[in-house]
Amino acid sequence: RFIATTNRNLESLVNAKQFREDLYYRLCVFPIYLPPLRERKEDIPLLVNHFVKQKGLLLGKPFVEVPVDVLRAFYNYHWPGNVRELENLIEYAVSITTTPFISLQSVLHRLRFRTELNPLESTGNLRQLNASQDSILIQALEKYGSTVEGKKRAARELGISLPTLYRRLRKMRGNPGQEATE
Repeated sequence: RFIATTNRNLESLVNAKQFREDLYYRLCVFPIYLPPLRERKEDIPLLVNHFVKQKGLLLGKPFVEVPVDVLRAFYNYHWPGNVRELENLIEYAVSITTTPFISLQSVLHRLRFRTELNPLESTGNLRQLNASQDSILIQALEKYGSTVEGKKRAARELGISLPTLYRRLRKMRGNPGQEATE
């Protein structure tokens, strides 16, 4: 069995005689199209949490949470390097930070922002990001249940602490001073 990936349209390359037709038909038994990260931005919070947890363990730096301003910057970036660029950026940010949070300044100079994608302005995208995070949180709670043990398992799967999960639930419900219980 052989798995191959490319970001090029092999069919058009075959038609232009720039890729061998016999090799194309050997590779194209079961094609899977995965859109680039810029077309599936709802995956960014999950990927960020995964990479922060992974790189934090690897580098001996436990992290609890990535601040919203950093997520907003990631959400507004166009990701020409796709998921690999995100992973490398997270590894860089985790390795240079001396605090339990990744700072926005540590990642901004590494990103090549387009002028129309200012991470510090776009409130519409921030609303989408928050809604996406809320949706992911709700899915995890539906999967494990709303008991204390279920919430612990959901928090573990999301890569966040239990107090962070409760804080996000309170924020979703619009009552920041009360304990979130169901």
